[in-house]
Amino acid sequence: MRHGIPMITSGRLEVFGASIAYDIVGIDDGRLPILLLHGNGEDRYVFDECIAGHERCFIRIDSRGQGESTGQIQSYEQMADDTFAVLKALDVKRCSVIGFSDGAVIALLMALSQDIFDKIVIIGANLNPCGLHADVLDDMRKERDRLALTLDERGVQLFDLMLTQPDIDPKHLGSICANEVYVVVGDRDMIRFEHTQLIASSIPGAKMVVVENAGHMLPAERPDQISKIITYI
Repeated sequence: MRHGIPMITSGRLEVFGASIAYDIVGIDDGRLPILLLHGNGEDRYVFDECIAGHERCFIRIDSRGQGESTGQIQSYEQMADDTFAVLKALDVKRCSVIGFSDGAVIALLMALSQDIFDKIVIIGANLNPCGLHADVLDDMRKERDRLALTLDERGVQLFDLMLTQPDIDPKHLGSICANEVYVVVGDRDMIRFEHTQLIASSIPGAKMVVVENAGHMLPAERPDQISKIITYI
């Protein structure tokens, strides 16, 4: 338990050559659970301040090779498959989702594959590496090369993921079907503003939410804003 959030259950599931750590926290009040998907190099606790105090059921998953999960970091598609497998094992047929950064990419891929989400919140998402500011990409390449020199294989995998993926055609976003979709971004985000606008305009009925005086790390910088959005879903 962290931030006073009650634990319902926790465990690990073996899926596609990885051991995926998960837990279910909060209060099962009969409403659909909310799936939480963290960003690159993080873990399932990144949303703790956002969900504290909410009487909802939350499913938290550590993506493969991150947090307490094992496995080779290969692609966002693989992480989406991992997440589907965990939900199936937990007998979750429908839920809402909040995805941050890499987790937002995973949420988009899942929404494009299956009609499983009632409501969707994507925070700091990109459809391809060009969605990031050029100077951010330059810094990522330098950090990736530095990690390669230190033989940090996991770190290199994480940066290679962001530098080469995803590759989502915005035209395909029109097939996403959900009762509500929120596309959230900080006004000083590392994601280009026009790229976020493209995502929001490509998803039918999506609402774009711009958080003022904030960068990319919204769950840490502005948990109050994410908490407010949770009240809507």
